[in-house]
Amino acid sequence: MTDSGVLVLVITGSVGVGKSSTADVISEILRKRDVPHAVIDMDYLRYAFPRPADDPFHRTLGAKNLASVWKNYQSIGVRNIIIPNIVEDKADVDAIAKAIPGAKVFVVRLKASLDTIHNRLHERHHNRDSDNLNWHLDRADELTKQLESSKVEDFVVDTDDKPLREIAKEILVKWLSN
Repeated sequence: MTDSGVLVLVITGSVGVGKSSTADVISEILRKRDVPHAVIDMDYLRYAFPRPADDPFHRTLGAKNLASVWKNYQSIGVRNIIIPNIVEDKADVDAIAKAIPGAKVFVVRLKASLDTIHNRLHERHHNRDSDNLNWHLDRADELTKQLESSKVEDFVVDTDDKPLREIAKEILVKWLSN
């Protein structure tokens, strides 16, 4: 951890790849090390209806809410932020950096095979609306291709056949060594 500035770890990847679960395990590890930090899941900062046609995922709202929420964490001395979030392009990373002034933003992209992601989504959406599952399956296919080509990440971690704790430790070593 650094004495100056704020370290921000953005965990990106397709829906179903394990962003939130990984953030939770990283948080647990940092808590055990007595490291002040916060996990800010952008899904919740963007969750609103209706959604504007020109911003269907409420990216603008999420960035505005992040700027507001960050001030509260800053006031209690948090200097390390973990943000699970789908970052589709450099503009998403820039919005996070703008919302958290002085932030040193690192982006890790979690990746897994589509079979693994689809299996995880089937488990998550078990006994739920099949239209919702189908939307997530289609979105996983789309995002996997898009994120492979956009290359907004600083590093990539493969999550296929790895326990969450191992993924979290691998991320922490790379994040905190930068």
